Amino acid sequence: MILNNQRLAAVDELEQLKKDKEELLERINQLEAESQIVIKKDKSSLFWELLLRIDSMVINGLVNIEEASSMRKLVKEHEANISVFPLDVLQQGDAEILAELRRFTNKGKRNGLHVIHICTEMAPLVSVGPLASYITGLSCALQEEGYMVEVILPKYSTLDLDEIEGLREIEADAYSYFDGQLHANRIWNGVVSGIGVTLIQPVYYSSMFSRDKVYGYQDDFDRSVLQFDIVELESTFVFRLVWFICVI
Repeated sequence: MILNNQRLAAVDELEQLKKDKEELLERINQLEAESQIVIKKDKSSLFWELLLRIDSMVINGLVNIEEASSMRKLVKEHEANISVFPLDVLQQGDAEILAELRRFTNKGKRNGLHVIHICTEMAPLVSVGPLASYITGLSCALQEEGYMVEVILPKYSTLDLDEIEGLREIEADAYSYFDGQLHANRIWNGVVSGIGVTLIQPVYYSSMFSRDKVYGYQDDFDRSVLQFDIVELESTFVFRLVWFICVI
């Protein structure tokens, strides 16, 4: 009787160990899957934060067009190995970042097309209709194919800024011409869903984008003319802000 009870207890213990093992393996697989998502996200985010950092140095006049062009080209060529960069690289100075870029030796070519979406919506930052999800989905799909994709939109007061990784303001004024005068604009950049994002915030006309809704006002036409003319010089983009009719 005692032996039988001991045997039953041993069987129960064995079954429990087997169950615990299966749960542990399932948890390990789950953690591995989650880590792959994080690695992919971190890699894409770091790639874009480096490019945006170079853009800000151009706007600030810290590097010239030729130097910035070489830096951007180097980053794009080595995107496949961008995770080799230390995670705190963006906290370092420009000289340290350039030194890290030069450490790369293996080439990882991208497709040559650089796609820039100039729009009014992007999920999950701001969404009114299906356009927002289309922009994000298309941008991610194109980037998966090896293209470089950026999104530019106004800095609405209703933007969900918590969705932007590495959000930072470029410490330089960019001017646009409107109503016969030059007007200063503040520029912000960061990464959303692995896509580089630039936000433009007019200083004098800031009230145009400080409202409860994106659309539905009598001055929608005036608000829609705030857009950006981007001049590409080699691999570096110099932002020349102008006012023109935005066709949506």
